[in-house]
Amino acid sequence: MTTRSYVDEDGAVVIGRLRVGPGILGYGSAGTIVYEGVLDSRPVAVKRLLRQFYTLARKEIQVLVVSDEHPNVVRCFAMEEDREFVYLALERCKHSLSDTLSSREGQQGMQDPCGVPTPWCMSVLGDIAAGLAALHQRQIVHRDLKPHNVLLTGAGRAKLSDMGLSKQLVSEQSSFESHGSGGSSGWQAPEQLLAKKGTAVRQSRAMDVFSLGCVMYYCLTAGKHPFGEHYERDTNILRGLCDMAPLHKWPEAHNLVSAMLSRSPAARPSMPAVLGHPFWWSEEQRLQFLVDVSDRVENEDREPDPSLLHALEAHTAAALGPNWGAALDPELIANLGKYRRYDYTCLRDLLRVVRNKRNHFREMPIELQRLLGPLPDGFYRYFASRFPALLLGVYFFALRHLDDDPNLAKYWPGGQHMSAAFNKPWETMAAAAAARVKAPRGPVARRNSGGVPGRLVSASPLGSPATPPRPTPAGAAAAAAGGGWWA
Repeated sequence: MTTRSYVDEDGAVVIGRLRVGPGILGYGSAGTIVYEGVLDSRPVAVKRLLRQFYTLARKEIQVLVVSDEHPNVVRCFAMEEDREFVYLALERCKHSLSDTLSSREGQQGMQDPCGVPTPWCMSVLGDIAAGLAALHQRQIVHRDLKPHNVLLTGAGRAKLSDMGLSKQLVSEQSSFESHGSGGSSGWQAPEQLLAKKGTAVRQSRAMDVFSLGCVMYYCLTAGKHPFGEHYERDTNILRGLCDMAPLHKWPEAHNLVSAMLSRSPAARPSMPAVLGHPFWWSEEQRLQFLVDVSDRVENEDREPDPSLLHALEAHTAAALGPNWGAALDPELIANLGKYRRYDYTCLRDLLRVVRNKRNHFREMPIELQRLLGPLPDGFYRYFASRFPALLLGVYFFALRHLDDDPNLAKYWPGGQHMSAAFNKPWETMAAAAAARVKAPRGPVARRNSGGVPGRLVSASPLGSPATPPRPTPAGAAAAAAGGGWWA
């Protein structure tokens, strides 16, 4: 039903309860303009569409009504229409994610001076993922997720917007065919690009997961795109040519985003699986996980079946490298030697170090407490900066071999099967890391006759204990900055 509109003395269009303009907030496709507006004294953003897109506007309202009140989805307050246009009164936000990251200030907000994602970056990503998960839970496929359609409030919260191309699935429906691909060039999943070319393909929630992977990469790298420059993105997406190198120094991000950008929709994780990935864990939760796994495997050497320990140690090369003692400070190595023997080539023994020093942190010398950092965050970062793949290595070991342990079930709330999509990216990453391992020279680890892990000892005939070499200044600096895996 159309409503009569008029232009007031300030140049604003007044229609029903809505005052539109004259200030412009932005432009969309097909003649869409977003104006400043007021609805019943409330500041709003008014999306004005040509009347021929009435169906699109009505669909957007229906989706927003279904997801109303979710903190990470833009709210719709009203719709008005006259003979020429349809007006949607939407929740007013400050900027789009695209606008934010086009500025130097916005890029600095996403990455610290060392290139590490900031807490605000992680918060924005969490908001976007939570909003998309809420849509999927309500059987809604967004189909056009991109930085332009992520809005940021004045408080820095992220909200999904622009639901005009979305698809509401019916009960029990998981995919659909569409005459249109939906989405925007450079941010579409391969199946959307194939649909655009006329190929008959099924589309599903997985297309949103792919687009979210692109957006996450965009934020984590402060504005880069995983498939290159504008002119080459669609071609690279269809060919699966993705540059993951910028995420190499963050194995959790690398693993998660790699899975989300899989060419095959079936290989991508669901949104519950995405949200359950260790990428989102706090440093306290990451530390507790390592301690819990260490507790679980502590006495496995007393069991008649050594297969569990063998499975754990199979992850050593990828998670640690050939000699973890070489990456620790001499002060810590000296302290370790006072209490027990450690095998510096053994993953279980490094987990013992993490667990024992965490549990007895207050009993350590003050200088060593300062070196390792405050519990829990600084302590975890000390080890994570030296062994970036430690968490993932232990995670995938536990996922495959300890998935039925009730004390660890909290780390995969949806069940370990939900994490299957992350296996292949980890195996690829681990194989590349393990291939870089070379036989250690000089000091080597050996065991005594009782089979107890021994301290690192010299390969010389004297067999005198040897201290692992201190990392080079360049290596230490890279570790402190959250650098890449050991090489």
